This record gives sequence, structure tokens and C-alpha cells, in this order.
Amino acid sequence: MLHRTARFALGLLLVSTFASDASALAVVTFSPQSQSVAQGANFQVAVYADFSVPAGATGLIGFGLDLGYDASRITLTAPPQIGPGFTAFTGPDGDGFGGIAASTLGAGTWLLATLGFHADTPGTSPLSVSVTAGDLTEGFALDPTGFDGFQSVDGQVTVVPEPGSFALLGAALAALAFARRR
Repeated sequence: MLHRTARFALGLLLVSTFASDASALAVVTFSPQSQSVAQGANFQVAVYADFSVPAGATGLIGFGLDLGYDASRITLTAPPQIGPGFTAFTGPDGDGFGGIAASTLGAGTWLLATLGFHADTPGTSPLSVSVTAGDLTEGFALDPTGFDGFQSVDGQVTVVPEPGSFALLGAALAALAFARRR
């Protein structure tokens, strides 16, 4: 595993040297794209990349991304569960949202990761992915041409108050109305 990780890191360094601004050939999406979740519930979101191989490349050798969400609304309950076809890779930022391809992957839709969250506070949280400028472990590494450009189609999670809270509020309002009539 260490040998594979070192090979991937070296590969990223080499391809970044020759990196070009490829047109956005990878499109990252969330599934479900939008969802409502009861406060206090645990839920999952899958992250996919729809990938096509640009001219001069043989395929995808790995990826590394940063995950964006509103931590005051939802909490990541565990490190990302990296999808099949990839071995988990933790870059310098330590978020664990990266994978080394078991073999060079061609065009297709690839499951990058499954994310587990907890719904903490009512409200809406966006879901997005990005890369940190200068972090050579982030992006979509291509063999042998560099990094692929990508586009993120953001997702959204709406945390709604738990149903029990509405029932309790309704019971309190009914008791108050009954008391006023007496």
C-alpha cells in the first residue's frame, strides 16, 4: 500500500509538471442532488464523477477533492468511504477525500465516495467540491497528461425540525387555547 501511495504521489507530481488547462471533462455530482432530512437523523450522500478521457491521456489514475458544506447544519460522521475502483488516499489536508485508481480508469461514471452525515440544526446546507490551489494531491490526475479540469454540480441538504417538535408545539398551543377558554 505504501508503495502504491508513493507511486501515486510521484505520478501526481510528474503530471502536474506538464498540466494543462483541459476543458472541464469531469463533472462531479451529488446523489441525491437535493434532499430534506429530519433534525437528528443520519443520512448518506454519494459523490460521482462523470468522466471522459481527453486526447493524449490514457485515463484517470486518481483524484483528490475538498468537500464544502455548512458545518453548523450538518456534521460529517466518518471519513469519506472511497468508492470501488479506488484505494483511499489522504493528502496533506488530512480530509481523506481522495483515491488512487487500482488501474487506469477510462470514460464513465465513477462513484468517488459515499459520505455519512448527521443533521444537526434546521436550515439549508450546500454541498460542493473544490481543490486547493497549489495542493498537488487534489484534482483529477490523468495518465500521462496532467490534471483534468472539472465542474461541480452542487447539492443541497435541508434539515427540517424533527416531527416530534411540531407535535409538542401543537399540543402546547392546544393546551393554551383550552386554558384561555376556561
